[in-house]
Amino acid sequence: MIDRDPNQPNEDVQTLNRMERRIESVVSMISSGWKDGECIVATKVSPDRARLMADEIKAMRAALLHMENDLRGAAAQVEAVLA
Repeated sequence: MIDRDPNQPNEDVQTLNRMERRIESVVSMISSGWKDGECIVATKVSPDRARLMADEIKAMRAALLHMENDLRGAAAQVEAVLA
């Protein structure tokens, strides 16, 4: 969690804290959710489901890239204002 900046509204801080918790949760799920051999089993048992999972990962990757770019852009704008 972030330290509260007295210049920021409490609602903004709460929103940021929720966002950080979601990101931490997703990182944890991803880092612990894939084991050796699962990919081979998925393609052997159901190639259609494997393709669907790959498509879903592709969509998540695109959404994450968009979120990353938005966050970096917003941070750069605030840094420019503060400089």
